[in-house]
This record gives sequence, structure tokens and C-alpha cells, in this order.
Amino acid sequence: SHLADVSGQVDQGAAYVFIHTVSGWFQQEKLVNGVAGDYLGYSVALSDNGDNAIVGAPGSDDGTVSNIGAARLFARSGSVWSAGVSLQPTDGAADDWFGRSVAFDADASVALVGASLADVGKNTEQGEAYVFSRTGASWSPQAVLVDPNGVADNEFGVSVALNDAGNVALVGAYLDDSYTRVDQGAALVCRNSGGSWTCPSKMTPGANGDRFGVS
Repeated sequence: SHLADVSGQVDQGAAYVFIHTVSGWFQQEKLVNGVAGDYLGYSVALSDNGDNAIVGAPGSDDGTVSNIGAARLFARSGSVWSAGVSLQPTDGAADDWFGRSVAFDADASVALVGASLADVGKNTEQGEAYVFSRTGASWSPQAVLVDPNGVADNEFGVSVALNDAGNVALVGAYLDDSYTRVDQGAALVCRNSGGSWTCPSKMTPGANGDRFGVS
């Protein structure tokens, strides 16, 4: 609920955890962490066991840099959820919207975070996706994924997904204009081979205005 107001903080955002029992579904926790305008909850993902959550906050500011974005981590012990670290790009800029999309691998040791409004070189809003890896309780940046043939306004990173092993990523670029089809959209498959990430495969079905890859 990325437009939720929390304790008077307008549009701080929140994410709600529900669990299923023999009696049905009920709310276990409301995850909050941040300040007004963070848009926490714009994107969400869970580890396979449901004990770890990553929640995008693309409106988060870093000092005087507005809307650089963040991805906030939460962990559950028993029935109690606690806020952990916030992931941020080391090369982020204003209005990148890092955290517009998020994904975990099976055991929450790899995180993938889209920043679809990031500029790449002189290409405005070409978009990027950031890979982070966890060792113990410490997270560190692993790679920055880009479309090797991307251009301005593709918004690569609007959607992201990871396989269970955390070594294959799927990244949407819903405004891609491949083959001169305006806003046809695309999805790229990126792979980690020996610690090096590349994006060799690009899917571009559809026609003008389809916006393939938005999810």
C-alpha cells in the first residue's frame, strides 16, 4: 500500500503480511520503515520460506537527493517481524526510482532491484537493475544489469524476477521500441556465469503499444 499514511507521514507507505491457518487468512504484521513520500510497498517479494521480505520504496530520498529510491529488508522470527538494512545503489541519482521492482532468490541470499528511471550514460530513463548478494547478515552490491542494446526511455527494470538459485534474472523493459515498434516492450534474460552477469537474450513479441514486460 505505497500511498498509505503512517503516523501523519503522507505517502510513507506500508506492506501487509498475511498468513494462512486452518481458520483462513489473517493479517500478521504491517511493515513500515521510512518517512513521508517513500512509497514503501510499491513492490514486494518474499523468500520461499516466507521469513524474509524485500519491499521497494522508490520515492525514498538520500539526503538532498530526491527519489533515488531504496529497497528495505524485513525478517521474521517466530511471529515477530523486524526491519533490517536498506539497499541503495552506490551510483544512484535523483528520480532513478530504485525499488520500483524487487525480487529474491529462494533463500533471500540474492536480491534484484529495478531502477527503471535511471539514466545510462546520456540515455535518459534507459533503466537499470541491481544485483545484491548476502554473506551472513551483510549485503553487498554484485552487479548492475543493463540492456546492452538499450536506448533512452526503455525503462528497463520496471519489472524483475529471479530463479531459485539467484543466477538467472528476467527484467522487463516495457517501453522498448525494438524493430521500430513503438512501446512494444521487451523482456531480457540475464545470467550469472562465474560471477559475471550478462544479458544475452531479449524477447520482443507483440506490436506497437503492447508494453510487453510491464510485469
